[in-house]
Amino acid sequence: MTSVTVAAAKQMAGSAATPVADGLMAFRQKGIADPLDGAGPACMFGAGDKGYIFGYITPMEVRVKISLVDDDGNPFMGPGVLRLLEQVALQGSINRAAKQMRLSYPKALKMVNRLEKSLGRRVLLRSRGGPRGGGARLSAWTRQFLHQYRELESAIKGDARRELDLFLSRLPRDDLEGSSPADQESTPQHPES
Repeated sequence: MTSVTVAAAKQMAGSAATPVADGLMAFRQKGIADPLDGAGPACMFGAGDKGYIFGYITPMEVRVKISLVDDDGNPFMGPGVLRLLEQVALQGSINRAAKQMRLSYPKALKMVNRLEKSLGRRVLLRSRGGPRGGGARLSAWTRQFLHQYRELESAIKGDARRELDLFLSRLPRDDLEGSSPADQESTPQHPES
């Protein structure tokens, strides 16, 4: 059994003579709402003895937040620190980066200091303020660290998407006739004698 996202199924459904297109036509002929209308459920399909089987599931995705933590479990690197460092690279200053992110300067500085303490090294090359103002830029090591962090994040999120697909593929399949939760609720379980 293979699962597909709504977007992927829409793309496949646009192709002629695909199992997805055939299955969608079967849905429409039975008067079942189009599972690819954007608001409806995603669809899953797979080869069966009698052709392709479709089933409704609630649209879902997996969200993964990647954080690096120290020995005590305290996070020091995550999406917020990543955005801050990206802004420092663009703005050339911790203060301007903080303003861009609507963070206080002390909060931004605390995030950078926690990262540096946890990594045991400076991540920013800083110059003091003065008449011309100070600034900060990423070190070459930090640029490589951020690149590797993004690669790690991408790999973990890809694994999570594949695991969600596997999870969905293992769910029991209902047939199209009388299998919706609404149908099950309205059907009496045991008539009284």
